[in-house]
Amino acid sequence: MRILINTYGASVGGGIQVADSIIREIVKRSENYYLIVHRNQFPQTLEAVKDYKNVETHYYTMNKYNMGLVTGRNRYLDKLVEEKKIDVVFTVFGLSKWKPKVPHLEGFARCKTVIPESPYWKIYSPLQMVKLRLINKAINYSFRISSDAFWTECEFISERVRQFLPAKAKVFTVSGYYNQVYDKPEEWDNSINFPPFEGTTLLMIAANYPHKNYRILAPFIHYMAEVHPGIKFRIVVTIKEDELPGLDDLVKKHIVFIGGVRINQCPHMYEQSDIMFLPSLMECFSACYPEAMRMRKPILVPNLGFATVTCKDAAQYFDPNSVESLGEAFYELCTNAELRERLVRNGTEQLKEFNNYEQRAKKLLDILESLVN
Repeated sequence: MRILINTYGASVGGGIQVADSIIREIVKRSENYYLIVHRNQFPQTLEAVKDYKNVETHYYTMNKYNMGLVTGRNRYLDKLVEEKKIDVVFTVFGLSKWKPKVPHLEGFARCKTVIPESPYWKIYSPLQMVKLRLINKAINYSFRISSDAFWTECEFISERVRQFLPAKAKVFTVSGYYNQVYDKPEEWDNSINFPPFEGTTLLMIAANYPHKNYRILAPFIHYMAEVHPGIKFRIVVTIKEDELPGLDDLVKKHIVFIGGVRINQCPHMYEQSDIMFLPSLMECFSACYPEAMRMRKPILVPNLGFATVTCKDAAQYFDPNSVESLGEAFYELCTNAELRERLVRNGTEQLKEFNNYEQRAKKLLDILESLVN
C-alpha cells in the first residue's frame, strides 16, 4: 500500500505522543510506502524515521481560514495524493478538513463534541454555551463529510461517534496505550529532577486546556490544609507558573511547575512520583492511564465514564463536582498502603486489556488495507 499519514490534527500533548508511537511502529512494515505530512510539530519522530527507505516526509501547513471545514476539499493535498499515487489516507487525529479522493481513515479525539454531560460545561454562561454548541455542530459536520471510516481509542467514544455519523460510516476501536519509550529505559531523558521532598508527590501531565481542570488545584490544596493539615504533599504540573495567574502563597507552596516536557522525559518523572493525578473533566482517552499502570503508580481521577471504562478497578475515583470528595479520596490513598498496592496490581492486569503499541499499529494497518480492498 501507498499510505499518506496526515498528522495535522496532532498538535500538542497526547496527540503528539500517539502520533509518535504509531508512526515509529507502523513504518516498520517495509512492504508499504509512507508519506508523512507534517507541520514540524514532532522533530524527534521525523528524525527517528528519516533513514527508512520506504518513508518520505512532507511539510505542509493549512491556511487558517481553509474552507475544507465546510466543503471537504483541499486541492493541494489532492494533488499530493495524485502525484504520489496514494492508495489510502490515514489521518491520525482530525479535524482533517479534507475529503480525499481515496479511502480515508480518520482518528477522532474531539471529546467536547460527544460528552455533553460533563461538569466541564458548568463553567460557561448560557450565551457562551450557545456559541460552543454551534462550534461543536460545525466540527461534527466536518467529520461527517471528511470520511466514511473513523477510529477511536475507546469504545465509550466510538459509541458516541456513531450517534452523529451517517449509518454507512464505519467506526473502529483501537485502544490507546503508552508510548514504546516506556519500555526502553536506555532512551529515557532523566534530566528533570524534582526538588527533595518528604511527603506525597502527585504528577499531573497535562496541557493547560480548560477541560484538564487545573482550576481545581487551588480549592483542593486549601481543603487539604484546613481538613487534613498533617498530610504533606505537592503537585508536579507540566505547565508554567504564569499559566495559572492569581495563585496565593499557600497554593504556590504545594505546586511544582515544570513546564512543557518531551515524551522521553516523562518516565523519569513518574519514577519520582507517588500518584498519577488527572482531574480532567473529559477525555477521549488519556495515555496517562496506561503510563501510570506501566510505571506502577496509583491513579486518582474523576468518577466519569471515559475514565472508569478505561481504568476500571485500577484507580481511586472522586466526584468531579466536589472538592471534599477529591480531598477525601486523596487522603485515603495517602494513608492506606494496601489500597495503593491493590490499585497498582489491578493496573498491571488492566494493561493486558489494551492493544499494545505493536498491536495498535497492526490493527490500524489492517483497517487501512481493508479500506483499500
